[in-house]
Amino acid sequence: MSKPTVSAAGGAMPAEGHKTRRAALALFAGAPALAVLPGAALASTASPVHPDAALFAMRPAIDAADSDLEAALAALNPAEEAFFEKEPDRPKPPETILSAEERQAIDALRAASAKRGAPAPEWVAYEQAVQAYEREVERLHAECGVTAAQALEDAAQEAVNSVRDALVDTPAKTLVGLIFKARYAATHNPDEYDEVVVASIVDDLLAMAEGGDDD
Repeated sequence: MSKPTVSAAGGAMPAEGHKTRRAALALFAGAPALAVLPGAALASTASPVHPDAALFAMRPAIDAADSDLEAALAALNPAEEAFFEKEPDRPKPPETILSAEERQAIDALRAASAKRGAPAPEWVAYEQAVQAYEREVERLHAECGVTAAQALEDAAQEAVNSVRDALVDTPAKTLVGLIFKARYAATHNPDEYDEVVVASIVDDLLAMAEGGDDD
């Protein structure tokens, strides 16, 4: 169930409102940057060094990190499929539905084991079977390429996160820079905005508003 969004009036906004906001941001992020710029912002783009040049310079790193993650996932999917075809069944815990006689015998055995400080034999066998299962899973992961592919995915995801953090830490100073961040926030999670980037956009807008108040 999706979380209700709080409206400006303080009430819960229905899911349709959230979808409308998302569509609006997607439209805003996808619009040509110059088409939505006021005259002052257009003038800033004509300067030799754009105020948001540091943000725009991140585009190659963003594209490279995204490409590496896509490649890692492309390698992981077939490796996992190969593993699933060979994956052994996980051991099941000892059966708990027993006859009265069996239960009495097990209770007596457990009592004797407890006196010696040892676990019940059936649970010892179960734990041993689980350990053997986990060793076999680890072996198959390596054999099928899952281990190597997961390492690639972890490294690629770390690179994506690093680039995202750099984007967040670099404040947007113009509307073009805000759009640059908005495009990232709208496209880098499949079903929702990147909330960290969205929060940075809010911070940037507030900083821009404060700067305007000082003028």
